Amino acid sequence: MENKDVFELIIDNAIDIFLAFDNDNCICKINEMAKKELQLDDNAIGTSIVFIFQNGDISELIFDGVAREMMIYRKNQTCFRALVKAIKTDSDVSPYVLMIRNISDQYALEKAAESSSEGVKETQRMICAECEKIQQQL
Repeated sequence: MENKDVFELIIDNAIDIFLAFDNDNCICKINEMAKKELQLDDNAIGTSIVFIFQNGDISELIFDGVAREMMIYRKNQTCFRALVKAIKTDSDVSPYVLMIRNISDQYALEKAAESSSEGVKETQRMICAECEKIQQQL
C-alpha cells in the first residue's frame, strides 16, 4: 500500500470531519465523518462550503493551523459547537482543508458539571447556615 493510500485510509476513517475545498470555496473532498455529521453525500463535491458557516460567512476562517471554537451548520441548518482548524496546503486542486471536531457533547457535559458544582456549593452553604443556627441555639 502506497503512502498516499494509507493517508487516504486514515482520513476516510478519522473521527473528525475533513473537508478540502478550492479557491472558489467549492468542496473537493470529504471524509466519511463529514458525510455523517454534516448530512452530506458524494453529490456535495463541487458545491459551495459556505453553508456550514452562519450566514454563509467564511471570513471568520483564519488559515494559521490554530483550532478555534465556532458553530458549524449541517445541511438541514441545525448546528453544533466545534473546534475548527483551517490550513492552506500546497495543492492546486484543493488548497484549503478544514478539520472539524464536534464538541457539543463535551460542552454539554462541562456545563452540566458546572451546574452540578454550583448546586453542591449552594447545598454546602445551606448546611453551614443551619449548623450556625443550631450552634447559636445551644
